[in-house]
Amino acid sequence: MKVPTYKRQTAAPTALPDVGLTSRPYLPNAPGPEAFGAGFGQALSQAGWQLGQVAERIQAEEDATRVVEAQNALSAWERSFFNDPESGIFSRKNMDVVGLYDEAAKVYEEKVKELTGTLLNDRQRMAFSRSASGSMNAKLDAAARHEAAQRQSWMAETAKQTMAVKLDDIAANYGDGAIVEAALADVRGSIEALFPGMGGEFVDTATARFVSSAHLARIDAALKADDPDLALTIFDANEEAIDGTKRAAVKADIDQAQMLRWTQEESESVWRRFGLKGEEAALKHIREGYEGDRESKLMTAVQARYVDERRIQSQRESDAYDALYDRVASAGSYGEAVAAIEASGLKRRHRDTLRRLAEETFGVEVRLPKTDPEAAMEIQGHLDNRDLFNAYPTWRQFYAEFGDKLSHAERNRYNAMYQEAEKGTPPAVVYSVQSGMNKLLDDAEIKSPKERVRFVESAQSHLAYEERRLGRPLSASEQMDLLEGLTKKHLLERKSWWIGPKTPGYKIPAGYEFNAEFNRQVRVDEDGVVWDLNGMPIGRYREE
Repeated sequence: MKVPTYKRQTAAPTALPDVGLTSRPYLPNAPGPEAFGAGFGQALSQAGWQLGQVAERIQAEEDATRVVEAQNALSAWERSFFNDPESGIFSRKNMDVVGLYDEAAKVYEEKVKELTGTLLNDRQRMAFSRSASGSMNAKLDAAARHEAAQRQSWMAETAKQTMAVKLDDIAANYGDGAIVEAALADVRGSIEALFPGMGGEFVDTATARFVSSAHLARIDAALKADDPDLALTIFDANEEAIDGTKRAAVKADIDQAQMLRWTQEESESVWRRFGLKGEEAALKHIREGYEGDRESKLMTAVQARYVDERRIQSQRESDAYDALYDRVASAGSYGEAVAAIEASGLKRRHRDTLRRLAEETFGVEVRLPKTDPEAAMEIQGHLDNRDLFNAYPTWRQFYAEFGDKLSHAERNRYNAMYQEAEKGTPPAVVYSVQSGMNKLLDDAEIKSPKERVRFVESAQSHLAYEERRLGRPLSASEQMDLLEGLTKKHLLERKSWWIGPKTPGYKIPAGYEFNAEFNRQVRVDEDGVVWDLNGMPIGRYREE
């Protein structure tokens, strides 16, 4: 067998492929570096990087939180320092704002420095500084505006007070022309000093307004001092200087004050001339002597004066009555009481009332004459038949027959009838309606002669008063209408009451008193008109 042989060949060197140098050779199913621990180191490196990222994020969050806390603390301090309603910077007014901006800037910087010192690193301090800087600029800008506005308000209020003081001085010396002119002379200079830099137009307007206000203040002071004539003098001398929108109203006030003073003076003159009992003559004097607005105003004033004077007189009489009442009640004897009553000077109706008080106090019975019912019916019969003056042609004859059977009031009434008859005038009272009266009495089932006489007397008084008021006799229909009206006023209504412990009578309304002149219960009003129990006027009271 033949054994082969090999020859050594020399080959030129060639470049090696990149396999094993620039990349791994491809070895199927060959283990990688991870099989020998390289993967653990890479994972450890990746974990370290991630931990660094977490630490940085935690630090950033902590920085932001601390900055926010500092910002919140700064905001709370700002609200207290700037906005507190009692002690805050913005609560300061007028002169209290002087130096406010500088104070706010200093305190704000100190507060920011204080809060910055609570932060832990430069990142926190820088972030807070940027935030605080913006807030500080905004707040200090607001403080500067507040100070400027309050300074302006302070200056305006001071100027207003200054002008008000000057106006008060002028008003206090409204009647002294020299003082007023001196005060007005430096007004323009004062306004220029109080409002520097406002310009000539503003100063001119403010000066004119002040001068107008000064003259208005003088006029108002004169009117309050009840001197409308001086007020008119001031107005006439300075009319052009007074604000045109106020001239008419001021002139109207002056005219009204002048009219009021004239009315007061003239009404006093009329009152002194005619006195308390001369009201009718005083009013006639006004109607004949004045006209227009003066007549109406003077008439009103004089009528009001008479009302006041009567009220004052009534109060005086009431006070005198009360004093005399106490004196009568405490008198030692009836004679002493009567002497005090007669010396009092009170009206007769008051004296009559107090005299009855004395009679009751001391048990004295004084009988006044009363109309006998039968005599009254007999006289009424003559009147119905219209033969009274035939049966008793003269008052003397009538009095001889009936004088002692009639009350004082009835005697006076019949005496007046005879006096009218002597003059040729028919009797003032119409008696032809007796049948109508009788029917009313019958319908009311009043049979007592005394009660029927009371009704007839009252009805006759009403008829007589109405004829005197009208100045003519009443027609039959008018007479019946009046009687029906009296009936509707419950003339016949009887209400039981007790005058005394054992004496029955009729209920008398408050304000009524027995009067001997009219022989009945009457009420006399402040005008002297006498009213009976039915609310009808029966005459006018005249003092003795």
